[in-house]
Amino acid sequence: MRFIRFAGVLESLVLLACLPLVIFLLLRALPADPARIILGAGASQESVANLRAHLGLDRPWTTQLLDEYRRVGTLDYGKSPVTGRLILPEALRRFGVTFGIGLLACLFALVSSILFCGMFYRFPRLRGLMIPLRIWLVLPAFLSATVLALAVGAWIPQISLAAGPAIERGEWTAFLIPAILASIYSLFLMTRVLDGRVSETVHGPAYRADRAAGFSHTHLFFRTAFRPSSSAWLAAAVNQLALIVFTVMLVELLLSLPGIGSLLLEAVQRKDLPMLQAIILINGVFFLLVRALGGIARQSLNPQSTADV
Repeated sequence: MRFIRFAGVLESLVLLACLPLVIFLLLRALPADPARIILGAGASQESVANLRAHLGLDRPWTTQLLDEYRRVGTLDYGKSPVTGRLILPEALRRFGVTFGIGLLACLFALVSSILFCGMFYRFPRLRGLMIPLRIWLVLPAFLSATVLALAVGAWIPQISLAAGPAIERGEWTAFLIPAILASIYSLFLMTRVLDGRVSETVHGPAYRADRAAGFSHTHLFFRTAFRPSSSAWLAAAVNQLALIVFTVMLVELLLSLPGIGSLLLEAVQRKDLPMLQAIILINGVFFLLVRALGGIARQSLNPQSTADV
């Protein structure tokens, strides 16, 4: 039972150990010499040879693979051959912006889904609003965020979407608009999950007994309806974190925010392959960790899923 409960975690650890190998193979799968790609077609042969030696591309492939694992183990990717800046600190700083927006978006979706579900519980006639919410969920998350960003920029010009400089200065209020845009899809999804579970709970004997005892609507919702329904809702929230962060990366490109998504685009445009390797590593580690946490959340919050195994 315990092994089954944490099988997803073990699988994520195996995938995490294979991540440097995947990065190594992606670099070797390029159609041209990575050093030539970085320096461009007009670079001299001597410059290409020097860069190959700097990147370790002139060594045997087994040594290069071991060097990749060493860089991951020591967290030392050196300096970018394009910008001259330390690669990993820059990538982690930009990922911190993305994660901050994503975490705020997840919290906004959590709180707002409770408010929406409470509103539908207290005023059942408003549950008809779930129809457009279900239609909205047909759209991919990144497309819904893009549509909302364009709508906000066109209909509410007083709201500035150019939050990049304010984020660089550390103003937390600049995170709000991008976070709200990235959270809408997950907000609607978690509202649907929670409302569905609450609707099932209110037909149970415990709810009918508390209602007959004369408890208030607030007590009935939070203690009798929400509490037994929260496990599936929280598990959905953990699973949505990876989707939210991915959506934030796309919103960054639209709003020119200094996050990991815009750094990815800059690295592609500059042909900064070492920076691309670091970005793939950071994102891969993050998404695998979220995957493992999602598995733990599903099994811990809903132990019935493994009770029959």
